[in-house]
Amino acid sequence: MRSFANVAVAMLPLLASSVPAMACDSLAITPVAAFQAVAAAPGSYVMAVGGFAGGTVLDEEWVMGADGTEASKRDIAGQFTGMAATPEGFTKALDVPVRITQFCMDDTCKPEADGRRFLVFLAVKGSAYVFRESGTCAILSFEAPSQAVLDKMIGCLNGTCK
Repeated sequence: MRSFANVAVAMLPLLASSVPAMACDSLAITPVAAFQAVAAAPGSYVMAVGGFAGGTVLDEEWVMGADGTEASKRDIAGQFTGMAATPEGFTKALDVPVRITQFCMDDTCKPEADGRRFLVFLAVKGSAYVFRESGTCAILSFEAPSQAVLDKMIGCLNGTCK
């Protein structure tokens, strides 16, 4: 597993990037599996706990499901406020603009951009932060993580991921 390294904004990003969904043998659906999935790929992610706040809708695509239901994928300019992971815990303040890709159905969009608390993996693209679960082999947001889950994730960061 790759290690975390310091970056200019005083965070510890996980080396990883999006992996095309069609290349996945399975979907990582737990925080530990998500950590391992992004650790195995090239690129840069930040593991953090906090919330998204919504903003301006930048783009929205509507699709009609086979069952006649409408769904959309939309990109919004939002904000993430929380704490980034370090080897000592979630101790680095993080308050950054982020481009969020949401998936919406029946007037509900995921992830919610209403301040709810999530454990997330944010992609770092140059100086920008991006949240997008599509195109990866992992769920990258976990709502209302327990302290036990957060402790386990710091263990992963320190090389004891189980």
